[in-house]
Amino acid sequence: MRLPGLFALVLLVSCGPDAAPPEAGDEGTQLEGELTGWASLTGVWKKESGPYAWLNLQRAPGVVGHRYLALKGAAAEAGTYQVADATLTLTTGAGAVKAFRFQVTKAGALQLRRADGTLVAQLKRVPTRVSDCVNLVCPAVDVCAAQPTGAHCVASPPKKSASEAINADGVLVLGGKKVFPIGFTMPPPPDALAPNGKNGIAELRSAGATFLRTGPWGAPWNEDAFAAEKRWQDVAFANGMHTWLYLKEAASVPTPGGPAEQLLRRIVTTFGAHPGLGVDEGEDEPEWGQRPVPPMVAAYDLVHALDPHHPLTIIQAPRGTVESLRRYTPAMDILGTDIYPVSAPMGKNSGLPNKELSVVGDYTDRMRQVAGNRIAVWMTLQIAWSGILPPNQRVMPTLHQERFMAYDAIIHGARGLFFFGGHMPVGWEGTDAQYGWSWTFWNRALKPVVKEIGEFSPLYPALVAPDSAQQIRIFGDHHGFEYALREANGATFVIAARTAAGSNSVTFRGVAPGVTRAEVLYEDGRTLGVEGGAFTDTFGQFDVHVYRLR
Repeated sequence: MRLPGLFALVLLVSCGPDAAPPEAGDEGTQLEGELTGWASLTGVWKKESGPYAWLNLQRAPGVVGHRYLALKGAAAEAGTYQVADATLTLTTGAGAVKAFRFQVTKAGALQLRRADGTLVAQLKRVPTRVSDCVNLVCPAVDVCAAQPTGAHCVASPPKKSASEAINADGVLVLGGKKVFPIGFTMPPPPDALAPNGKNGIAELRSAGATFLRTGPWGAPWNEDAFAAEKRWQDVAFANGMHTWLYLKEAASVPTPGGPAEQLLRRIVTTFGAHPGLGVDEGEDEPEWGQRPVPPMVAAYDLVHALDPHHPLTIIQAPRGTVESLRRYTPAMDILGTDIYPVSAPMGKNSGLPNKELSVVGDYTDRMRQVAGNRIAVWMTLQIAWSGILPPNQRVMPTLHQERFMAYDAIIHGARGLFFFGGHMPVGWEGTDAQYGWSWTFWNRALKPVVKEIGEFSPLYPALVAPDSAQQIRIFGDHHGFEYALREANGATFVIAARTAAGSNSVTFRGVAPGVTRAEVLYEDGRTLGVEGGAFTDTFGQFDVHVYRLR
């Protein structure tokens, strides 16, 4: 939630068990007409326009061309449908004529427009598995609402992912256990030591980290890579962690049965059943590199056919538009971007006007807009990258900055966080070169953050919980404030931050009856009194306060 006055509310259309799309050919209101001008389209196209209304365009058996089907819905109109000159025309029983221009986008979406060019519908092409929601991209609608005396936002739960490992709240579930991924790209070598004498992976895990990014880095998938990956999977499992496995050159399958498909089959069948595996990673930053979508979708479908238990994630660069990024959503279960605002000058990594730390929240919002309601969002934040300009001008995030960026992503809906650059010499300080990883930064800034949000923290159960429907609101001069509400273990958690400059006090109202104090986690036992369902606190710029109410 970002204040003041504008709050994103995701509106959902039903696509669950109570409203499963019918099989093609089901009985229902069926309106037919050969779409003879549509010879370039094949397969099934569909759009939900209500709980029990679907629009399907399907190749008619034995007929050259296509037919229009409107099934089981009040939205279905009786009449005849014809296609000519790139126009879909409906003539209703009452004689009214409705005409829509259509075009197929580069991403393979079918757009219907009125004569004046207004887009009235966009249909996503899906495979012939039309009896469930697999690969159906259900659009999110952002609705902004303001209230004059305070505000509150309740995020409706997202739709079930195509992967069985992403639940209805966008949370990763592995082995029946909810997981908030906290990982590293790339982690320290599996057998290397940290400066404190502990194994490096064990040191990360002891703070509450849950994930390691693995797979070839700067090298192809060869026999050495397979052996190294087996070692990584074993190390992750031994430490109670999971891997984010980069498929690299196997992430696109341009030719059925070709080398890429054979390699992908080997990777998935080799590691898919390993208890250390968490997720697969597809093409890296494909929109920025203008990678073709169909080979990525082919890889995605093959991965899920071979291993339905692990989702596939794609990380985009902080570039592109919502529409250009949305082209790639059929090839993923999890979406994110890597955004590193701390640099010289500040914000040079950002493709948005905002160059401050709060651009992390802006990009999280953008990824959620791109993802719609089927895809979870994870964000990749910075340890180090080329923009910090070493050695004399090296600019590394402070603890205050790193903490804000992590919570900024969480407040805006991220369901996992990765931290990039610990392996890059550009960020190494002190004795880091001796140990091969950014341990100086880890101890100074990142470890304290991971301990706050990690698996062993009091906040962690809230990070894998759905958004709360409690009516807690901020009152006062709430410009630049943002917050999220979660409930876990009999407590309500309020994660609140301020992005605006300066210092300001605000009041939180709507606390449940019977709660008399707000514990401020991670602030040396500080507590606030709750009177009349309200408490007040002060924030400076980029301050984050985490309250536990119980």
